[in-house]
Amino acid sequence: MFQVGDRCVYPLHGVFSVEAIEEREFLGGSQLYYILEETVKSLNGMCLMIPFKMKSEKKVRLIVDTATMKHVLLTLFSHETDQSISWRERCRINTDKMGSGDIYQETEVIRDLTRLNEIKKLGMAEKDMLQKAIHTLMSELALVNNINEEQARDLLQRTINEH
Repeated sequence: MFQVGDRCVYPLHGVFSVEAIEEREFLGGSQLYYILEETVKSLNGMCLMIPFKMKSEKKVRLIVDTATMKHVLLTLFSHETDQSISWRERCRINTDKMGSGDIYQETEVIRDLTRLNEIKKLGMAEKDMLQKAIHTLMSELALVNNINEEQARDLLQRTINEH
């Protein structure tokens, strides 16, 4: 169970902070909801309500610790990319990875699409997927390392460029 003030990752949407836990009426009964607010205000400023019971189904997770983030950055480009799969299959796989709630699977999307982009121009859907994956990791990196978003963006960009 999350607490007010916790910071979490909501797959396919980004990094949020738990602003409140509220009881709301729904279909004749009451339910507890997490009220999540996007941490990067410069983007959409999205606010979400997630029922307690759906938290695990949606793979919402707390942000990782410093050691895990360091390991993520060190291993970002350490594995091979399968370039033989079709665009449709790759899109499905990447959507599943982004929705998994697993930071390592989420970063595989960055690795694979970055490598693919070096070989050929990405389509619009894959460009959007890559940007969303980078944004989510950058936002989490900023929170974990207690740095601002520009510093996190620079650090992540250096990591990507070093591969």
